[in-house]
Amino acid sequence: ANAAGAHAVLAYAFAENSEQNQVEFSLYDPNFPNQINTMSYNTSTAAWNTYRTYTRINYMGDGSLRLKEPFTSILEDAEAGFHSDNDAVITVNSHESGDEVSGRSTTLIGTIESGEILVTELTVFAESSSFKLNVGTDGNFSQVIPIQLGTNVIKFQTKGNNASNTLILVDNNMSSERFTLEGTSDQAVMLVTLSWDKDDTDVDLYVIDPTGDFSAYYNLITADGGELDVDDVDGYGPEHWTLTYEDTIRWGGDYDVRLHYYSDHGNGPTNYTVTILLYEGVIGRQEIATYRGTLSANDSGNDQPLDTGADWVNIATVNLTEEKGLQQIFEPSTAPITLTAPVPDEATRDWAKAGF
Repeated sequence: ANAAGAHAVLAYAFAENSEQNQVEFSLYDPNFPNQINTMSYNTSTAAWNTYRTYTRINYMGDGSLRLKEPFTSILEDAEAGFHSDNDAVITVNSHESGDEVSGRSTTLIGTIESGEILVTELTVFAESSSFKLNVGTDGNFSQVIPIQLGTNVIKFQTKGNNASNTLILVDNNMSSERFTLEGTSDQAVMLVTLSWDKDDTDVDLYVIDPTGDFSAYYNLITADGGELDVDDVDGYGPEHWTLTYEDTIRWGGDYDVRLHYYSDHGNGPTNYTVTILLYEGVIGRQEIATYRGTLSANDSGNDQPLDTGADWVNIATVNLTEEKGLQQIFEPSTAPITLTAPVPDEATRDWAKAGF
C-alpha cells in the first residue's frame, strides 16, 4: 500500500542471497505486463524493501483471502497450458464407461480440473433425469444417478463465472466422449423415479397399489413386492419405486403415485421431476411419461398416505394391462384411494425418517 491506495501482485519465484541476507521475489504485476518485476525481503531485519511506490507490504496468502481459487491451483492450470484442447477435464473415478450396474441407482464420484475459467457448477444428465450440483475449488464431485435396464448414456455440463462474473457454459472433455453404464437389474413392469432440484430438502415418494398396500419411507416394500429403494432426506434424489415381472402384478388395477414435501429445512420451494416407465425393455410396449412441478408448502406431520394439503401432489394413476392396446395409463383415478395396510404410528415414522 501507499498513500494513493493498495495493489496486489503474484509472486511466482524466489532466489535467496544468504551473503546479503536478501531474498528476491519475482512478481507478476498486472500494471506492468511483460516486464520482469522484483521485490526483496531482508532476512536480518525481517522487513520488506520498497516495491516501486509501495512501502507497506502485506502477505495475502495462497488464495484463502477473498479469492475463488487458490493461487496454487491457478499455477497448476497455467503449467498445464490452461487445457488448450478443452476448458475443463472431467475424470470419473468411480466407474469406467461400459461398467455394469446391478442397482437402480449408483453414485458417480470424480474430479473436475478447471482451465482458465473455474468450474463452479456441474449438471449430470442420466437419460431423462438431470442433477445440478455446486463444485468446490477442489474440483471434487459426487452424485447419485438413476440407472435403467440396458444402456444408460451419461452426459456432463460444466459452467463457471467469466471475468464479468456471469455464469457461462464451459467446454469439457466429456462433451466429445460417450460415457455409458449398463443396467442389469431385474426387468420392471413399472418403475417410478423421483428427483428434485433443491439441496438440503426432503421430498417423499408414495405408491399405493390396487390392494390398498403402499410404499413410503416408513414402509418400503409392499406385500406384492413393490419396493421403494431409499429415503433421500437432504436433496436431489433419486428415489425409485420398482415393481418387477418377478413380483405380483395386479393387472387392471390402479397404482396411485403421490408426492409429499416433508421438509424444506428452511430452504424454500423445490421443483420435482417424476418419470414413470412401464413394461421396461418390452419391444412395442415400453412407455414413459414425465411429470414436473413445484412444491412450496411443507409439513413433516402431514405424512400419511391418504393425507392431503398444499404439501401434497397427486402425480398419476397407472393401470397395468397384460395385452397390448388395452392399457390405460397415466389417467386420473375414478375411484377413491383406500388403504388396507396399517400406517405406523408417529414415533415409528419419525424413527424411519431418522434412518433407524
